[in-house]
Amino acid sequence: MPSTVGSKSPKQMHMSGIKAILDDFSEFCITPRDIVAEDDIVFCHCESKGMHKIGGNYGQDYAFTFYFTPDSSDEITYVKEFVDSLYSMNFFKGVHKKRKAIKLAQASETANLKLSPKL
Repeated sequence: MPSTVGSKSPKQMHMSGIKAILDDFSEFCITPRDIVAEDDIVFCHCESKGMHKIGGNYGQDYAFTFYFTPDSSDEITYVKEFVDSLYSMNFFKGVHKKRKAIKLAQASETANLKLSPKL
C-alpha cells in the first residue's frame, strides 16, 4: 500500500466507518471483475456502483488482496484494499458541500418561519 495513504485500523473501527458511509447510500454493490488465487492469497479487482442519497451516482474500481490462514479456505487473516483515493476525496468533498448547503437552507427556513407573522 502506498505509504501516503496507508492505514492499519482495527477491524471494528474500520467496519463502523464503512457502515457510516454505506448508510448514506440508497443502493451500493461491488462486482468482482478479475480474481486470481495462489496458495493462501486471493487478489480481486472489483467495480462498484451505487446511488448516494446526497451525491448521486457513485462508482469506482477497487483492488483487494485477501490473505488466508495457511491451510484454511475460510479464515482471512489480513486484507489490503486499494481504491481511487482522488475520486473518493472529490466525491465526498462534493457531498460535504451539498450537506452543508442543505443544513444552511434548513436553518434559513426555520428562521424565516419564526420571523413570519402569525395569521
